[in-house]
Amino acid sequence: MAALQKEALAFVESTLDEKLSPDFGEALKDGVALCNMLNKLKPGSCKKPKASKMPFVCMENINSFTDAAKKLGVTDENLFVTVDLWEASNLKQVAQCVVALKRKLGFGYDKGAGEQVETRLAGDDTVVGGGGPKQARALDCRECNRAISAAPVIKPYGNYHPKCFNCKKCGKNLHQQNNHDFNEQPYCDKCILIVNPKARVTAKTKDKGFRFQ
Repeated sequence: MAALQKEALAFVESTLDEKLSPDFGEALKDGVALCNMLNKLKPGSCKKPKASKMPFVCMENINSFTDAAKKLGVTDENLFVTVDLWEASNLKQVAQCVVALKRKLGFGYDKGAGEQVETRLAGDDTVVGGGGPKQARALDCRECNRAISAAPVIKPYGNYHPKCFNCKKCGKNLHQQNNHDFNEQPYCDKCILIVNPKARVTAKTKDKGFRFQ
């Protein structure tokens, strides 16, 4: 399991105080754990999930979670669409959403066993760590290597200033736009097909447009 998925699953388990399936996708597939986690962190923030194996019920739970996460401040770049989880077509994006929510709510970064969890939260001046609030420390932009003082674009492979989050091939700014990861680089809808000819459309959603894998 990728590090980001491990961090996301550990956060869900610690919040719920229960052990879930070690398979990241299976553990969260019905949306129940995600909704319950949110309601434990922010009571009443998410519609109460229904325990069921029926696809339309599970997908409704997932939608309830992503809608609530967006209201709590998770940006479009860090949200996922239902099929990402239900079809396990983009579990990395699901993990990214959970970790972005974790950081948005002030729980910091996981840096490995025995190390302090520490981060500068977007729009805040507090660093969260094992020893309590500390002096703020900015994130660095992967593109320009300068400190990020406002809300960053958070990707599994690094953080970006919104103005620096551009398609690696054509240079189009991807902030609040569809974007696709390939070899730890962001690409726009058109360029992903150039750098990865095997990419194909797997679903179409009303808010995210086409989803490539």
